[in-house]
Amino acid sequence: MKQSIFAILAGCLVLLSGYATILSAGEEQYQGAKLTTDGKGTINSMRYSRPSTYLNIESEFLFVLNGDGVPTNGTVFFNNGVRREMNPGEVNLYFQECGGPNTVWDYYKEQGRVVTYSLDNGKIPSTAFGKKSRLTIRSGWRFIGRLDKLADKPDGVSLTVEGASGGPIPFYENTVVSVEQMK
Repeated sequence: MKQSIFAILAGCLVLLSGYATILSAGEEQYQGAKLTTDGKGTINSMRYSRPSTYLNIESEFLFVLNGDGVPTNGTVFFNNGVRREMNPGEVNLYFQECGGPNTVWDYYKEQGRVVTYSLDNGKIPSTAFGKKSRLTIRSGWRFIGRLDKLADKPDGVSLTVEGASGGPIPFYENTVVSVEQMK
């Protein structure tokens, strides 16, 4: 009898902890997007209402993200009520145009999930290379991609941006203000 009561109580505790995780998940408005997060604060989806587009026939974009904040698929909602799934090229294009990548990085930075290397001495730490990074350069522009050292230039680095054509983007270290990386 005591064993069955213990089993029931243990089962209830497991259920309650599961509900607590579900209840802590939620939606919030952040930098023009409605974010849906799980109980750990990971962004599952981003919704942009009334996006500014070339044709202005879209009323909303919905992007589903993986754990790294990269869109895996998306849905476009049109002003006339029609909706359809986006192809991979559209997902990347519209996610970029809406500012999705920087929104993800800014949100995770506020959540304490991003480490920032401020380049006061002008040198990027060797541990930063080979990882997905967000670089901020002196002009204020931000670029997101895999950070690598340029073999032929001792003070040169490159950023391989997913989906970009023309190869990695080269930078000189003295033009980089900060490097951010997800924890």
